[in-house]
Amino acid sequence: MLVLTALLLCTGFAFLLLGERDAGHYSISALPEPTESAAQEPGGRINLNTASAEELAQLPGIGPSRALDIVRYREENGSFRETADVMQVRGIGESVYKEMRELVTVE
Repeated sequence: MLVLTALLLCTGFAFLLLGERDAGHYSISALPEPTESAAQEPGGRINLNTASAEELAQLPGIGPSRALDIVRYREENGSFRETADVMQVRGIGESVYKEMRELVTVE
């Protein structure tokens, strides 16, 4: 009985983390529209070295999980020297980088 209760609590908690239920599917709630911030450079580019996970998640091909991976990588390895260095982050390959390269900077 205790195992069943724990399982139900964990399942309910997972649904809370995932977001709203829509037609039988769970999805992460929409992130707010990007706003002008310290991480957003003139011209609308997002600075990979200063952007928050929420700001990074707005980039094409980058969701909340990859955005957190970028922030973790940056914290563990220091600033990116060039935008292509973001491909060193697990899950970000050349195709994802091509989608975002005109939208980011490392200045």
